[in-house]
Amino acid sequence: MSKKLKKLRVSIGVTSYNEEQNIEKLLHSLLTQKLKSAIITEILVISSGSTDSTDKIVKKIRRRNSKIKLIQQKKRIGKASAVNLFISSAKEDVVILSSADILIPNDTIDKITRPLRERDIGIVGSHPVPVNDPNSFFGFAAHLMWGLHHQISLTSPKMGEFIAFRKIFKQIPLTSSVDEASIEALIRGQGYIAVYAPKAIIYNKGAENFKEFIERRRHIYAGHLETK
Repeated sequence: MSKKLKKLRVSIGVTSYNEEQNIEKLLHSLLTQKLKSAIITEILVISSGSTDSTDKIVKKIRRRNSKIKLIQQKKRIGKASAVNLFISSAKEDVVILSSADILIPNDTIDKITRPLRERDIGIVGSHPVPVNDPNSFFGFAAHLMWGLHHQISLTSPKMGEFIAFRKIFKQIPLTSSVDEASIEALIRGQGYIAVYAPKAIIYNKGAENFKEFIERRRHIYAGHLETK
């Protein structure tokens, strides 16, 4: 009989700004995960200058579940700052970084952490799926683009809005606008491998108009140039 593998202890960080419409759904999906290879020991919500009901909702959920912790930043000073605050606050060596505007199926945590059982793997990317209507112009564009990202990631892994990685660095550059790419570079630079978990699904929403589409692509492209 094979020896039972020890479960990975995981800290989850959720970076948030004015996400009152989605934060409760996301936290519920994190708290109801079906886990075989991991244990979620804490979920840290980094709320950066939120002015809506985000903090109030997180506090309400925290009263019912002690795994939830709220870390408030008085001002919104960039996602990189929130990411660094999470990294410095997380107690586990394996961490998951999540945007607050996504939803995940109940087996995603298990599927994204499983590759980290291999000692040479340092970071794992998820498989984002758009919730946009594919029959609309920008919905079609979102499904096409993310479908291409999926195909590329099968051979050359792309990190995105939901990643699992080893906490083997102290911080990313505060000027970074593509935190996942910065994290990947720091981990690859220490000799670890980046992999893609195609069955670790997350649901997200793509751009819905031309202005939003251009702004997102320009922001991401400029961030990748800086990281490179």
